[in-house]
Amino acid sequence: MKNYDKEINKICEEMGEAIAELLNKNAESKVKDIKKDCTDSGGVYVLWENEGNDRKAIYVGRAKNVYNRIKNHLSANIRISSFASHLTREKVAEKGGGDEYMVSSFYNKNTKSGGKTKREVESYIEKNKLKTEIKEEVKKRVGEMYFTCLKEEDRLQQALLEIFCMRIADTITKEEDPRANRNKEKKFRYAKYNFSY
Repeated sequence: MKNYDKEINKICEEMGEAIAELLNKNAESKVKDIKKDCTDSGGVYVLWENEGNDRKAIYVGRAKNVYNRIKNHLSANIRISSFASHLTREKVAEKGGGDEYMVSSFYNKNTKSGGKTKREVESYIEKNKLKTEIKEEVKKRVGEMYFTCLKEEDRLQQALLEIFCMRIADTITKEEDPRANRNKEKKFRYAKYNFSY
């Protein structure tokens, strides 16, 4: 039987270096000041609130074109950006929509936990005349975030970096919601993979 220790150690060392570079490097700029030339390729990126010792990783993502993806987040369009969708749901809940707007029905279709679809979120926003207000608040919050980026064209490497960085930085992910701890089925489903993302 072949021993894979050398291969495992090599991959762990490479991944560790890439993760350290991405999470420890200084922010390139604020999202609102992003420049196309520094991120016009595939890679993994981290969005941060604050800077220096107070900075906190908020979101980790990957993309074929990091510049375009970050611009999508900045657009605050919940149909093209899962991060913008999460922030919009947060704002709707704050403005009286309730916790059910924090949870996507897609992730809860088998659990009957009452999550709302994007269409229902948009409908609530329209009905309560909050579209401009919420969109501007989300755009402002995303625009004031800082970002770091690591170029990586290999899609498998991107996926691994994204997952490891999410776990290490403890960022917002699609599955986090105010009622996640009450959802035993979801916990069980993700427990077998040893990460809850």
